[in-house]
Amino acid sequence: MTLFDATTESLDVTLFMLSGSSLMTLASVLDTMRAANRLAEQALFRWRLVSVDGAAIHLSCGLCLPADAGLDKLSGGGLLMIIAGLNQDPRVTP
Repeated sequence: MTLFDATTESLDVTLFMLSGSSLMTLASVLDTMRAANRLAEQALFRWRLVSVDGAAIHLSCGLCLPADAGLDKLSGGGLLMIIAGLNQDPRVTP
């Protein structure tokens, strides 16, 4: 099975958020999946927010979002999306 095969199973989406990300970017991704679930009247998408270490994610607007997990807890398939902001170089480590 590939990502684009027709299925009735939910797609697990991991949103890897870097500090300094934009709330607008996150909202655009989440609200699209939420709307698809609502229109389909089933959970087409399930998502979780992941940060580097599992700590809260500090957004560029000043809000902090709790992470569901850290990178060390990732396993399995699904879709990984990376959400970042401007000037990420100082925030990204090997």
